[in-house]
Amino acid sequence: MKHNILSAVIGTLLLSSSPLMASGTDSDITARIIGGEKAQPNDWPYMAALTRINKNTSFCGGSLISERYVLTAAHCVVGKAPSDFEVLLSAYDMDQLSSATRVKVKQIYLHADYQKNNHSSPHDIAVLELIKPVTIKTAELDDEADVDSLIYGSNMTTIGFGYRQHNGKQGYDKPTVLHQVILPFVPMPQCKQVHSSFEKLGDGVFCAGETGKDTCQGDSGGPIFSHGNSGQKLAGIVSWGVECGVNPGVYTKVSHYHHWIQDHIKGLSYRQHKDLGIVRIGADSQAFTFTNQSNNAIELKNPKVLIDGREGLGYISTNNCPEQLAAGAKCDIIANYTLLTHRQGRIVLELESSSFTEGKVSAWLDYDALQDAGQEVANYLRVLPEHKAHTNSHKWLVDGDYLRSENGLSKNQNSELVLENLPRGELSFIYSIHSDDKYDSLTIYVNGKRKETLYNQATGYQTLELHNAHNTVRFDYNRWEYSKGHDSHVRLSDIDHRKLTGDLINEILIEQAKNSGGGGSIGFGAGLGLLALMWMRRSRQQ
Repeated sequence: MKHNILSAVIGTLLLSSSPLMASGTDSDITARIIGGEKAQPNDWPYMAALTRINKNTSFCGGSLISERYVLTAAHCVVGKAPSDFEVLLSAYDMDQLSSATRVKVKQIYLHADYQKNNHSSPHDIAVLELIKPVTIKTAELDDEADVDSLIYGSNMTTIGFGYRQHNGKQGYDKPTVLHQVILPFVPMPQCKQVHSSFEKLGDGVFCAGETGKDTCQGDSGGPIFSHGNSGQKLAGIVSWGVECGVNPGVYTKVSHYHHWIQDHIKGLSYRQHKDLGIVRIGADSQAFTFTNQSNNAIELKNPKVLIDGREGLGYISTNNCPEQLAAGAKCDIIANYTLLTHRQGRIVLELESSSFTEGKVSAWLDYDALQDAGQEVANYLRVLPEHKAHTNSHKWLVDGDYLRSENGLSKNQNSELVLENLPRGELSFIYSIHSDDKYDSLTIYVNGKRKETLYNQATGYQTLELHNAHNTVRFDYNRWEYSKGHDSHVRLSDIDHRKLTGDLINEILIEQAKNSGGGGSIGFGAGLGLLALMWMRRSRQQ
């Protein structure tokens, strides 16, 4: 009986330390079928499910809009390479995929203005180019007139493989069968009054849903359809929301991006974006290849290099692209550039083209130019597993028992410390912000996502869960542009790295099972040890 009680308690603790049950979620804003029903087989042939390679569980949805292109949400694929996932078309039951079509992704096209670190960023739209064309019915795109004709309560239908229930923090009860739900349209004036997060919604989105009927995690990127006089049309893309089944959800308005979509399904295939990661300042180059997969010539002329929106720090060394790239032809351009300052930025290769509504074609490289943090900082951080430490021009330094941001930071300046390639585990530390101004702040990012922003005079203990095999943690201390504080800075101390609590418990349970002959029960003493471990870790965090 003792064994059973301990196993139950430990199981509860293990769940509470897992990402699905943890209170320290990235944000209350969710990547948001609640209140719906099973769809009918063959009703939604253009439904796309994004899955890991050779896996049968979708992490996002999408819509087939032409024989070679799928429309989805940018937040579903930002930071991913085409080789990271694939598309399941005409999937209905993830346990029975004999009639589904699995296709690899060739290229990903994101909206250039999408902000990857902003959970509620506008322009949450992306196009996936498939490695080969498919012969499956495609969704018909809505137009502006159809969306403008919607009134409060107009029925819309959305579909997906997302969670069917929500506990206020996370979704659960993920189905294997495609679900659908009818949602009421909510006009923007009313939607903006529902939640403070909706107050700044722009023209590129709309709202739909009500209490008990909504999309949820796993439905992101999927379609929502309008039902007008001209029939059922793809009106939006599942984007985000605040809790599932409580407030209306936010959907990217397809008609608002009509020209952008048409430009990116025209047939020009190229690597549109790449994250270079952490780099050093200096000169470098990148090659770009363009392939015309359409039946018509595509204009590509006057290429130029822009660094953070400016010309003069880059040039074209090789360009064998003719001004009219023939159907079926491909060409190459090599862009050279020089990075002069430590900062995050973007290098853009831009070509003029009358073949596109926007009048140009753009491909870009995102970079994070940093310098080595130095031997003194490296020595201070030697308690951590093998990693790399970087800083920007406003270097972090060791001050006695502390690691701190730069001395004498000027107004509107940032002092950054970046820890790269940290292994899976928990990173813990004590922080203390020293400033006389309430807007001076420390923002912490884990793998590019903002975890928390701490303001003046804040002091406390922080634990960051690192779930990837290799993780990057960024400490960004900012002195506000109107700050009057003298030597505004942040201090870190007692920096440590250890195994995730869940991983540690799993290891102990596995070892205990081996020692007990595979029975799987846990000894009373080991159980008490685990409980003590959990208690100590939790009490320190409080």
